[in-house]
Amino acid sequence: MKFEINDKIINACKLNRPLLDMLCPKRSGRYTKLEAYIDLLDRISTQKTDDVHTGEVVSVAPGEFAVTITELSEKWNWHRATVRTFLESLEEIGEIRKEIQKHCYKVSMTNQVKMFIPIDTPDDMLDYCRILFTHLSMRLRSMKELVPFAEQYCSLSAESEGDNRRYWSDEAYVIRVVHALIVSSFTATRHCGEIVLNADVESNMLETLRGDSPWSIYKWLQAASLIGIALDEQAKPALDMDMHGVFSESDLPLLGKLYDYYQSEFFNLVKQQKTSSAEHSGSSNPKAENLNR
Repeated sequence: MKFEINDKIINACKLNRPLLDMLCPKRSGRYTKLEAYIDLLDRISTQKTDDVHTGEVVSVAPGEFAVTITELSEKWNWHRATVRTFLESLEEIGEIRKEIQKHCYKVSMTNQVKMFIPIDTPDDMLDYCRILFTHLSMRLRSMKELVPFAEQYCSLSAESEGDNRRYWSDEAYVIRVVHALIVSSFTATRHCGEIVLNADVESNMLETLRGDSPWSIYKWLQAASLIGIALDEQAKPALDMDMHGVFSESDLPLLGKLYDYYQSEFFNLVKQQKTSSAEHSGSSNPKAENLNR
């Protein structure tokens, strides 16, 4: 099976060095250059259509969009001259092409590519879920786009386990997805080992999939996002962190338990990493070895 990755995701993830240098964010109340670039990606048309700007009908193809300098200036809270300079800089390094129309610009993102990933195993799909989760989290987007891929992971997992399947339904495998996404959201795990999901914690998570009002896959993906935000802010999950209105007061106790669990696990990982680094540094230093004798 082959799976086509959304063009926008590739554009957001495959930034070349000159572009990264140019997009180095500045601390201010306005859009950063990176946020402005991502906004351009969001405007990309996925099909051939007509875009109406200031009364002008502009035909755009996939990978293109129509926009005015004033529109970008107002949204980004930039001066019009700054917007023009930014677009010219993007054009100079080959990221966009722009054509002047009567009342607007037609912009094409020249870095549009299609990429196919072979999905042979549940782990392949889980890897893609991690990529998309990171992409959506960076932009504070809803996890709805992730749902179909999490569902495919669940189906692949249940199918691969056959008669020895661990869970009673395909949907229950979303617990593995959620665990993987939360772990991947913590930067220290990039250099540490895997975190094995505690059996009691797993049982508490599975209970939400039973009863009269079971959590949907979408709700669990939003939970992963919310817990990731809480861990980043080092504060227990709260409703004011829920930008998409998914959770209620009754959900907070479980979310709080998950926060405590993952915070503890991550703390232990970092501690182990520091201990391991110190031991490695000491064993490779002859003077340190002499002092330890």
